Amino acid sequence: MTRCSARARPPFPSLIEGVDLLFCSKGDAERLFALDAPPEAAIQQLAARTRARLTVMSTGDDGVLAWDGVTLHRQAAMPTVVLDRTGAGDALAAGVIYGWLHGDLTMGLRYGVTLAALALSQRGDIVITNRAEVENVLAGSGAISR
Repeated sequence: MTRCSARARPPFPSLIEGVDLLFCSKGDAERLFALDAPPEAAIQQLAARTRARLTVMSTGDDGVLAWDGVTLHRQAAMPTVVLDRTGAGDALAAGVIYGWLHGDLTMGLRYGVTLAALALSQRGDIVITNRAEVENVLAGSGAISR
């Protein structure tokens, strides 16, 4: 694993300090912030360093974590056949932001992992879907297959 040099690391916290919503993968937390800890600890350490109101950490095949300063929220990844990883992180973020803007973080995490799974099952960096498809997948009546 490549680590950022000590000179490269310091600007990051000041650039993102106090943001409302911070997204960071577990791998980026390790590389950029030297947070080599289990995801549950790393997300809380990242939130403390940046003072973000809500911190969201993708954990690959395990799903996503969110820390709001009080509660650690978890959402398991949705199984899918991976055709292309491009755009999955953006899709995850879109779903989380959707829920967050509607005042429902749990819904946002569910939408996020669903959109990420849909992105992984498609080629290219734009998720081709609609709300009905996402709702069907969430309800268990739709399968992710392309």
